[in-house]
Parts: sequence; C-alpha cells; structure tokens
Amino acid sequence: MAGAEIDLSGPWSDAYQTYCEGRLHDPYPLFTWLLEKYPVHWSEPLESWFVCRHADVVKGLLDPRFSSDRADVNMRKLPAEMRTRLHALGEHVANWLGFMDPPRHTEIRRLLSPVFTPKLARTIEDRVRQLADDLVAQLPAPRADLVAGLAHPLPLTVICDILGIPPEDRHRFWQAVINISDYVAEAGPSAVSAAERAHAGVAELTEYFTILVERRRSHPEDDVVSHIATTMSAAVRMTVPEVLGICVFLFSAGHDTTTSLISSSALLLLQHPEEMARLRADPSLVATAV
Repeated sequence: MAGAEIDLSGPWSDAYQTYCEGRLHDPYPLFTWLLEKYPVHWSEPLESWFVCRHADVVKGLLDPRFSSDRADVNMRKLPAEMRTRLHALGEHVANWLGFMDPPRHTEIRRLLSPVFTPKLARTIEDRVRQLADDLVAQLPAPRADLVAGLAHPLPLTVICDILGIPPEDRHRFWQAVINISDYVAEAGPSAVSAAERAHAGVAELTEYFTILVERRRSHPEDDVVSHIATTMSAAVRMTVPEVLGICVFLFSAGHDTTTSLISSSALLLLQHPEEMARLRADPSLVATAV
C-alpha cells in the first residue's frame, strides 16, 4: 500500500484538524475527500496511518505483520507523566480480546467461541423479544428518550444475563463504560483527554469483577463469568489481569455497541422517512435494514 503525505495547508485542513481532535460533528464529507485524494496517508496530528479503502483495510487486517495492540499505541500518545501515573489503564486494555495478537488471542478466542454461538442467540431470542416489547410499552408518549428507555437497557440486560451479573448491579457502570469506550475508540489528542476518565472507569469495573470472579470460582453458576473464572483460566493458565480484562471487554463490547446500533438506526430512519415507511409496510426488510 503506497502512502501519500497529506497537504495540511489545503482547503480541508481545518476539518481534518478538527476531526483529529475528536470535534468534527459530521466527518463524512471529509471521509469522501480522503477516500478520493488520500486513501492511504500518514496523519501527522494523530501520528498514525489512515487507510480508507475497503480492500486495503481487509489486506491490513489479514497481514500478520500488523498488530492489534492499539492499547500500546494510545498509551504512547500520553505525556510521560500521565503514562506513568495511568499505567494500569494501558495494562488493562492490553488484555482486551480485540487488542491481543496471536497466539494468545487465538487461545482465548478458541475457548470463548463455544459460548457465543448462534445456538445461544436462538436460546435467548424469546427473552430478548419480551424485554424489547416490555421496554417499548413503558416508553412515555408522545416523546421519549430512546437511549435511556430502550437502546441502553435492552442490550445491557441481555449481556448481564449472559455474563451472570446480578440485576441489582446492572446499572452501576454505564458512565464507566462510556469513559473507557471514549478512550479505546480514539487516538491522538482526544485519547489523551479521555485517559483520566477511562482510568477511573477501569478501576471501578476491575474492582467489581475481582469480587464477582472470586465468587464464581468458589460457587460456579451457568454463566460466562463462571466459564472464564474456572474452565478457561485452567485451560490456558490465564492470569488475573487477563481474566479481568476479558470480563470488562465482554461487558463493555456486549452492550455499548448495540446501544449505538439501535440509536443510530432509529436516527437514520427518522432522517429518511421514505425508508421508514418501506420498513413499516414490509417488516420482512428488518434484517437488511439492520
């Protein structure tokens, strides 16, 4: 993949800089321009490579010379004092499955794969449908907060059921998850500004999962945290930080992304009423709409 050095003095320089700082409200015109003019380039503000074309992205993801260790990349962006003080943040995120490289990634994913299967989805489908129906029925009319009333509580309840997080603990960590997600999803200046909050969120979640994992080791139940704490830990000799990293990763990724999916889907349909009308007229289009 041949790269080009982007001209930061051109007409798009302000939008590009604002995007790198995490402040660009609508990045899609910029993305279109980059795809046309600079599909592969070195970003000086982010100290990272931009790869925009689908074929190039796939090629990079499949190339073993590239690493998934974005945790280290983000930590290196922090000032030296912050990097030292927040070292626990980098160590924790490095144990997220999405940021591991083979062979460790392969070992842990192999043991998780039998848990997250189409069979599991079929098993819990009726439960998810009933949860969704109940939450929609509780939405106030004529106006409602879709995120607070449906998009957040639905996937949160489902992933907590799967992991084995008790009902009384399920709403304690919403802000912590947002803070961690803001950090791991960003790069450059925006990652630096999110690091302090993410560090606090990691401390809060690891403290909770430390207690839950110990409880499940002593008294296993039919849930994923018990599987991680017992079967997986013994099979691949997982360290305590690895166990906690996988638990926090599954909890965060297990509902945060779906919250965004539901919210973004609703927004897009509201912005394109003709597509919403098509979907209402033909519910069989739901799968392709999603």
